Amino acid sequence: IDHAVAQLNWEFLRWAPARIWPPFALPNLGVGWNTVYVPFSSGSMVGIILRYFSTILPLKFQFMGVWLILSFFLYGYFAGKLIGRVCASKATVVVGGLLLLTSPVFYYRIGVLGHFELSAHWLIFASIFLALDSKMRFRRWTLLLLVALIVNIYLFVIVFCFFLGSFIQGRIAKSDGKPRAATFGLVIGFCVFAMWTFGFFAYRSNATGLGFFRINLASFIFPRF
Repeated sequence: IDHAVAQLNWEFLRWAPARIWPPFALPNLGVGWNTVYVPFSSGSMVGIILRYFSTILPLKFQFMGVWLILSFFLYGYFAGKLIGRVCASKATVVVGGLLLLTSPVFYYRIGVLGHFELSAHWLIFASIFLALDSKMRFRRWTLLLLVALIVNIYLFVIVFCFFLGSFIQGRIAKSDGKPRAATFGLVIGFCVFAMWTFGFFAYRSNATGLGFFRINLASFIFPRF
């Protein structure tokens, strides 16, 4: 049912008013829900882009298949990149990448639960790949964090943990190229601003169903509140 809800969300997004705040709010989906598209939609990154082409798209249109193909491709790509760091054999890289693509959790999320947004496990592999880099590449981390936030908040938290660990490791390492705390603060500020823009702070206080959930600082410690 979750994938059906995700499709419904996009149908309302494509015809939502252009001038509205948050920019991806769904004012006509549920009376009083105050629902925002990004946190509750599969493949929302693709959905946001296609929203601006809705006038030339067919009335009956879905992009979940495209999103899954993209996720599979990037999953295999970053799996191969990680294996390539420890093995020079191209055959081993290909076989290892295909092996990682057979993750039971990956298929269970897609096939049983219909959580197509969680097919983006490549975000985790990409964050591991960046964390293994000898340099702290803030621009790449910022882009990856933004994409993860648009795709799924759970994946964003995982990617952010890798980002935080990479920064701490860089600060501890005795070298002249230590990552600057000021730049780290800018990335954090950007993430908070992005969460505000995409509507993560715009929900009602009632936790009774879709669109009524909201996030605050206490949520990371006491999820039930």
